[in-house]
Amino acid sequence: MRNPLPNPQIADGLGLPTTIARTRLKPCREAAERARITLLRAPAGYGKTSLLQDWQDAFLRSGAKVLFFSLSRWDTDFRRFWQTLLLATRRAGWPVEFPGDVENSQLAPHFFEELTRLIAGPFVMILDDAHFASDEALADLVDMAPRQVRLIIASRTKLPLPLARLRTLEQLVELGCNELRFDALESEELKAAAGRDEMTERELSRLVEKSEGWPVALKTALAQTSLQPTRAHRLSGCHADLAAYFEEEILAGISPRERTFLTAISILPRLSDDLCRYVSKDELAEQLLYKLHDDGLLISAIDTDHRWLRLHGLLAEYLQHRIPSERLDCRALHMRACDWFYGQGMTQEAFDHAHAAGNMQRAGEILLAEYRGLFACWRYGQFLKMALRLPQEVIEQFPEIGVAMAWPLAVRGQWAHAGALIDAARNSLISIAAEEGKQSESYRRLSFAIAHSEMVRAKYCGQNHLAERQCRELVEHYPDGDPFTLGVVFTSLMLVQCAGFRLKGVEYLNSQAMEQYRLAGVSGPNAFHVKTYARYLATVGRSDEAVDILAQALEDGAEKGNGRHFDALIAIPLCAIHYLRGELTEAENLLRRYREEAEQSNLIDMSIDYWVTRARLVWQRGDTPHAHYILRKGWFRAEAQGSEQFKASIGLERIRLLLASAQPDNAMRVGKELDLPTDIKTLLPESDGTQLNSIRAMCWVRLATTQNRVPDAIRVASAWLSYTLRGLATVDSVGWQLLLSHLYWLNGDVRAAQRCVRSALADASQAGLLRMVLDEGPVIGRLVAEECLRNSGEDGAESAFRTALLEGIRQEMGDAILSCEDSSVEERPICEALTGKELEILSMIGSGNRNVDVASKVGISEGSVKWYLQRIYDKMGVRKRSIAVERARQLGWLR
Repeated sequence: MRNPLPNPQIADGLGLPTTIARTRLKPCREAAERARITLLRAPAGYGKTSLLQDWQDAFLRSGAKVLFFSLSRWDTDFRRFWQTLLLATRRAGWPVEFPGDVENSQLAPHFFEELTRLIAGPFVMILDDAHFASDEALADLVDMAPRQVRLIIASRTKLPLPLARLRTLEQLVELGCNELRFDALESEELKAAAGRDEMTERELSRLVEKSEGWPVALKTALAQTSLQPTRAHRLSGCHADLAAYFEEEILAGISPRERTFLTAISILPRLSDDLCRYVSKDELAEQLLYKLHDDGLLISAIDTDHRWLRLHGLLAEYLQHRIPSERLDCRALHMRACDWFYGQGMTQEAFDHAHAAGNMQRAGEILLAEYRGLFACWRYGQFLKMALRLPQEVIEQFPEIGVAMAWPLAVRGQWAHAGALIDAARNSLISIAAEEGKQSESYRRLSFAIAHSEMVRAKYCGQNHLAERQCRELVEHYPDGDPFTLGVVFTSLMLVQCAGFRLKGVEYLNSQAMEQYRLAGVSGPNAFHVKTYARYLATVGRSDEAVDILAQALEDGAEKGNGRHFDALIAIPLCAIHYLRGELTEAENLLRRYREEAEQSNLIDMSIDYWVTRARLVWQRGDTPHAHYILRKGWFRAEAQGSEQFKASIGLERIRLLLASAQPDNAMRVGKELDLPTDIKTLLPESDGTQLNSIRAMCWVRLATTQNRVPDAIRVASAWLSYTLRGLATVDSVGWQLLLSHLYWLNGDVRAAQRCVRSALADASQAGLLRMVLDEGPVIGRLVAEECLRNSGEDGAESAFRTALLEGIRQEMGDAILSCEDSSVEERPICEALTGKELEILSMIGSGNRNVDVASKVGISEGSVKWYLQRIYDKMGVRKRSIAVERARQLGWLR
């Protein structure tokens, strides 16, 4: 028999429509049928009573026996508790009676003995509002309940139950605020029940975020027909209905001291006992904080060990509105919070509270003192947001902040804004010189900051020669400058020297940079330095060290909570190195995890690594159209940023994949958009020995294979190979050796091609550049296979590398390429590139089509097909269609 329940709108104080089905919590209900105890603990307004009613209905429909009883403030007495329970049994049709002389200690045993006599088999007992029960009564209920009883208990407060023991025995199911708050689907159902169909999905999402899924707040907002949907997310804790709810259901039972304490700490975004003591000046802050948390006052834990807690945002708004009523000074509270957070090294929180107190002077002082630490963790965006909140007069008072703002603006490519800030700082410098003299500390500090920002702007504008000169002038003229900034100068020198393939002095610069960072007190990984040094290590072939450094920095950054932008800055270069080493799973995982941050980044090197590696991974999986799409998307991003190096790097990859896809005409169009020179002298390292010119030269060389300029291409590639070898740039020299090997093969000089492959494999094995070799296609694949089969390597590492290469070639290019047929069989050079029409016809022939079939599909005569085939044979130096098709596949012209 089912006992009647009170109307949930009255019992819960929530008034949720009965049509709301908490199907998301069905697994919890099913677990409750098996567990000994299920505990629902949450403050008022989370729909506990409504949920219990739904569960009771579900239990009854399944044939279970259910006993439901709800307590009130009158049931705190021990015997009154058991009397309420007896009344519930009578209403349910299982009347249990107590003898008049039964002692308190025997009430629970007698009750369960009588109840199990009346009810055969398992049954469910649901106790609502258990916070009204005495500790003794609850303990007896839990301890004396027989095995056949499934207890479901709902409470607003922490109950004196042996939860740790029950968890250990796996006899406990727990539901708290996180489980009971409404999610998006439940909120959508609530919106429909409230008849607010005009509210958009985005508006509802903002309302759910504002209310934190608290059901009573959602209902309050949706029930107000006067509240426009576009303003529903602006629901405030001071709303009349919510304010009344807070007073009646949340704050009614607390003492005046507790109320004053709670109001004082309402300005804090997060709470700890020490912080609350400092702000409220209440010595009992720790006891008060955790008592209020246990009493269900909308205070939730942020971490698992409950060191940090937080007030519900709406309750915090209401209490902040009541600060004057409690005769508290809001500005003083914020300044005490500012001092505490600053003492703990929490810059953002300290700045926020100084700003909230209206003390812009203090906010500026904090930002000026701490921005270097933010930059070390690559929190440029965070710094810039704070700086933009300062009034102009504060920026003018602290011109170094304006200069520091130029750093992130230069990184984002906002050169004009960065230049304006530097110009304003120069005006301040003139004033300081007039007032204090050029030898004053403030003049030298600001002068140093301006010179450094100009160097940063030159570096991110691609003016590496100017940036290098400015770096050396900074080191020479400001040896006593700020250590952190000097560390950045040395790291910048590392970067520009790597860009010019001058790698021999980079280790010295690294040691100098590390010493300056140590003097500056920088703890933890410095993102800019770590990625720069790791890139150098990868370039010189020490990829193992690069992986270790980046992986450790990623781990340390996560431990220190540096944020996802910092992590992405480390993870994307690590992803690129993993790919080149053939560690595709690791590369895929990193790319998937940090894709959003990488796509939004304005950093050139990070963007290059991301778009190129992503396209290569997709290409390697065989999804050719998607790989081309990714590169086109990266190309548009490069054009928007206006970076030549970004555009050239994406262009090089596009050309490589287009040629591998037998699309030489499209590859030529990319080359035209890159505005590659026709005079090869400008492409030689003697003219410009930078990474950018190396990339442009490689674009030109790859395209030269389709333009009958193989000898010129060999000249350019040979010059760059010698240059990169002299500069110890292992990765670049391996790339040029592989490309030069391909060129020699095209020119009919197979012996030279084999020599280049042999040399490339020796360097590639030391650096672990597995994918760099495999990605060069079937021609290099055959040459590499021949070399690996002839020579398995001198040591274990080289032998393992060559074995992995052979396996990769077999998987990607087929077993036939491992037959070790001598590549010198067809030594005649290709004297002219094939046109698009010729490639189309050759592709059809390679697919098994007869001449007559090709003629029909192309729309020409059979005689014209024979004419085209003769031209193809002449250009490729062959006399059979099978050999022409095979050679075209080796060249990557056909798939």
